[in-house]
Amino acid sequence: MPKTESLRNVENSVDNASFQSHTNSPNWKGKGRNKLSRLRNKFYSADQQNHHDEDGDHQHSFEGLASQTSRHTNSLQVSNDQRPGVSVKNEEAGNRDPIVTGESRTPIADSEIARSSSAALSGASGAATQIEQDNLLARYVSQAEKFRDESHGANLECSRLQDEVSRLRTERDKFQEQHKNLHTMYAKLDTDTTHLRNDWDKLHNDNAKLQVDFNHLQIENDTLAQQYRQLVGDMEKKAKDIRQARKTLDDEKERSRLHNDLVSGLNGQLSSLQEKVKQQEVVILFVKKERDGLKQSVASYDKLKIQHKATLEQLDRCEAKLLDCQQNYDDMKSKHSTASDDLKRLTLESRSTLGDDFFIHNFQGLQSAIRQWADEFFRGEDKTMWKARHPHRHQVIHAELLELTNDAKDLLMFSETGSGRSVMCEAYLWRYIEEQIFDSNPDEHSKGMYWAHDVRSDLCRLERFLRPGKRRPDAEQRMFYKWKASTSKLIINRLHPSNDRSRIAIDPKIHSWLVDHALDVLRPWMTSDNERACIEDLEAIIQSAIDFDSHMNEQWSFIWYRRVSGVGQDGNGERGQLPPADDLGEK
Repeated sequence: MPKTESLRNVENSVDNASFQSHTNSPNWKGKGRNKLSRLRNKFYSADQQNHHDEDGDHQHSFEGLASQTSRHTNSLQVSNDQRPGVSVKNEEAGNRDPIVTGESRTPIADSEIARSSSAALSGASGAATQIEQDNLLARYVSQAEKFRDESHGANLECSRLQDEVSRLRTERDKFQEQHKNLHTMYAKLDTDTTHLRNDWDKLHNDNAKLQVDFNHLQIENDTLAQQYRQLVGDMEKKAKDIRQARKTLDDEKERSRLHNDLVSGLNGQLSSLQEKVKQQEVVILFVKKERDGLKQSVASYDKLKIQHKATLEQLDRCEAKLLDCQQNYDDMKSKHSTASDDLKRLTLESRSTLGDDFFIHNFQGLQSAIRQWADEFFRGEDKTMWKARHPHRHQVIHAELLELTNDAKDLLMFSETGSGRSVMCEAYLWRYIEEQIFDSNPDEHSKGMYWAHDVRSDLCRLERFLRPGKRRPDAEQRMFYKWKASTSKLIINRLHPSNDRSRIAIDPKIHSWLVDHALDVLRPWMTSDNERACIEDLEAIIQSAIDFDSHMNEQWSFIWYRRVSGVGQDGNGERGQLPPADDLGEK
């Protein structure tokens, strides 16, 4: 009985301690505090009632109240853990509780525990058995140990918080020290600010003075700007005058250039005078250099200067004379040109014919150029044999091949070494030149006399009309050749001067047509890949053939001018006569 009552007192003391630790917290207000008050009153009312109940009923109600109190305590602990900021405040409040804190904590006395236990269990001591009392005692002891462990954990947490407080105090001391230093620095900054304010006042005064100076300068700047605008206007006027003067200068330069072109022919006559002027200028430069160092030579320098001036005047007079000479020279040149034309005409009529060496050399050169061209571009293995083996697919080639013999075809198409191809191409080009250039009796009016230009077709038609037949008398043949030679001479002399006829001009379209027509036949048999070089060489060959044809036609004219007096009346071929037309060929 006393043991049970002492245990009840222990439970009451623990509940009171836990209740005080929760209710003393500043966060514990409102419904939680009222709820604990109701539970506490209920617990005390149940305790008073249990003094008069039976032992079994007393123990059952006491266990229910103990379990209800423990659940309520756990619920309060969970609610405080879930609320942010409550745990720390409860710990701080617990540190102020004399029962929870480690420094002011007072242990519960055994006599007090015994009195509370005896008072709480006095009503049920008779009915409880010894076993039940031992079990109840063990349960309360375990409950007391549990509360003791919780109290120990709270003491540890309090120690940690005290360490944290000491650390914060240390930091506070540091901050105070820094605050003192900052206060000292602030005092220094205040002093510096005072000095800077004084300097600012000085600068402000200086700025006011500078502003006054700036206003004066601004006024001067406006004046200068107005003057600048006036100067710009004057400069624009002067620039306009300069442009006009430059234009005039360009015109004068153009006139001077024309004048220099006219005077350039007389530079040979002025060379001696210019040489004298250069010598005088060299002497003057030497005297100028000596004058700076030697003052005694001033008189000689003036004398030389006078001589130089006299020389320049003499040069001007010479230039005036040269202008007169230029005019006389132009008159003499025109007279000489007129006399030269007459002299050339007489020379052409009186000069002898070109020698055989000239025509042999030109003919051999043309022959060598054709042979070299054929060997370079048409000798060797055939690179386009498929065209030559199937000539019926190319109408132009087929028409040209019909004129060749079977042996020539075999030699040209099926030669393994290709040695006969260049010979056949050379022969074809010779026949092409003879028919297109040397033949003056064509079937159409588009062949022969390519050096006659625009009148070629008319000459071909007239030649066809005037050419006598082979059975006609020799006198008619000679008259025809005389007409042809005279006509060719007139045309060639009209194209170029007689003493400058290295190449005969030809219409580019006709020249290109002759080259293209020849290449249409020869291109399938070409063995070289450089077709551009082949075309250029062929153009040179065609031009040489036309030059040779023009020289031959002109030569007939000279033959007739030289031998016309020796032509007999009977046409028996005496000395000085031309051979018959059959012996001359087409020429």
